[in-house]
Amino acid sequence: MKKYSICDLNVLMDAGKITDRQAEKYLTDNDFTVADITVCPTKEAIEEYTARNRTNHDISAYMVEGGIFYRQLLNFSGVFLHASAVVYDDKAYLFSAPCGTGKSTHTSLWLELLGDKAYILNDDKPAIRVLENGIFAYGTPFSGKHDISVPKAVKLGGICFISRGEEDKVSLMDKREAVFKMYHASLRKIDEAQLDKELEILQKIALNVPIYHMECTPTLNAAKTAVEAMTKGE
Repeated sequence: MKKYSICDLNVLMDAGKITDRQAEKYLTDNDFTVADITVCPTKEAIEEYTARNRTNHDISAYMVEGGIFYRQLLNFSGVFLHASAVVYDDKAYLFSAPCGTGKSTHTSLWLELLGDKAYILNDDKPAIRVLENGIFAYGTPFSGKHDISVPKAVKLGGICFISRGEEDKVSLMDKREAVFKMYHASLRKIDEAQLDKELEILQKIALNVPIYHMECTPTLNAAKTAVEAMTKGE
């Protein structure tokens, strides 16, 4: 198995084709003997996923490996969020939405607006960890079909759930609604004990990080509106 540093954790993985390729930038020379997270899926688990979801072997392995990683990440006060994470002014802003709604389009507009002042941390499943010195977003190798990720930790500046609209407007979400939204944007194939851990982490995030809802158009004005509201805490 190969050694990686992911989310500031020592990780051992026996990864399939997709994860192995996307995790290459997370390889580490750290000579650790005990791993925080070990990802070694069984052949049976991959075959079961393939049969249930009618996907090919490589995609199934990638999805199973992500699930194994996630369930262990919960032990380190961490969650995945199905989102696109953009970094600006040393803070990460996560945009989450159902597939096809335009979260990646929106973060790409941040890059168009801000140029080299911004970059994408992860375009599919960034991790969030609640640590003693703050709440941080991380790039992960579980970065979707376009494999856009950076192996860094960045202070989390805000999370925004977006929906399509005819105008661009941002509003702060109620904390309970924010937890509900984050829960539905996280991975959910977990047992009851893991669910308790997940909800505890999500509640801490909601209490300490601004969570927004944004109705937006697929235009540069949407990025301007989001930057103005989220980076100034409005």
